[in-house]
Amino acid sequence: MAALVRERFGTDWQRANLVVVGDFNDQPASPFVHPLVGMGLVNVVERLPPGERWTHYWDKKNSVSQLDYILLTKRLAQASPKVPYIERRGLVRKRKMPGPAALFAGVTSRIGASDHCPVVMEIVVK
Repeated sequence: MAALVRERFGTDWQRANLVVVGDFNDQPASPFVHPLVGMGLVNVVERLPPGERWTHYWDKKNSVSQLDYILLTKRLAQASPKVPYIERRGLVRKRKMPGPAALFAGVTSRIGASDHCPVVMEIVVK
């Protein structure tokens, strides 16, 4: 992914209004996600307290992970100081899952909108 950013934006990528978002299906320290942060993109989910950064619940492991991201250039991250919001009301609730149990209408204990939580944030472009 880091190679794609460099290919698309070249050496000037840090001056671009660049946002990389999505379900990367991997954790921040993985060899696939870490190069993006290592090149200077900011994982804004890290603005949340550690216990609130999760976007996926592993039922069999009874653990949580961040697998979904909003990565900003440093310029955009500085211009956009707000904390992101992780929407969890579309998840099928599991007994040991952390957090509130409120669900969207139509989401039940057996039918969910997704097994991942979207990350939402206001971004300011100057």
